Amino acid sequence: MKKYLFIAALALLSGCSKNYPVITNARAFGTISGTSFILDGGQELSIVDNQAEEEYPQGRVFMYYDIMTIKDNGQDIRVRSWSKALDKDAVKSSDYQDLSELGDAPIKVTSGLISRKYVNLEISLTAKKESGTKHVVNLVWDDTAADQADTLRLYLKHDSGGESVTAGMLNDGTDTSEYVAATTFACFPMSSLPEVDNGVTLPVKISFDWYEQDDSGKWTPVTQKIIGYIVKD
Repeated sequence: MKKYLFIAALALLSGCSKNYPVITNARAFGTISGTSFILDGGQELSIVDNQAEEEYPQGRVFMYYDIMTIKDNGQDIRVRSWSKALDKDAVKSSDYQDLSELGDAPIKVTSGLISRKYVNLEISLTAKKESGTKHVVNLVWDDTAADQADTLRLYLKHDSGGESVTAGMLNDGTDTSEYVAATTFACFPMSSLPEVDNGVTLPVKISFDWYEQDDSGKWTPVTQKIIGYIVKD
């Protein structure tokens, strides 16, 4: 059986009764199909109520929900809120002469979950307010790394079409009031990444370009990393 571990989703326990949920503010990545919310582990939850401001979409989402009842054959849930998630295959570095082809705008991974089916990421970026420019995010698998048998090296790339805040803009005192910080979600199928052999624990390193401020107040572009593991038994 495959098990992929990274950062566990959280659920807060509350009182149990006929009128109130048994678990509130559960949150998870998953796929909505009809009135079912399917978790990456295969568990299918039935959506019986929706308190979100809008009707929930179909496809990949990050969702906050309450578990209303727990039954032998599953759970009934109430949707509290949802965010649509990008769902696209990872790409291979060998398909590009230079990864800058995929953009070099700042992007930051704020949290992640590697499940049986997806690399799920919560990411932060900046964009111009009310702009129609499309931002493109890709996860790149470094299939040329010398140590790829021992470590899965991934790079998160962001093409902002030239519309994002950079370290240079912050240092120059550029007016950034027309920009907004945004949080979004992206999911990359494990099927687009190399298969892991049985009995192997494989470190995963995801690199991304962001910026940080030093003691003098200067902003510097930096490549940051988060580390997780794929465990297959």
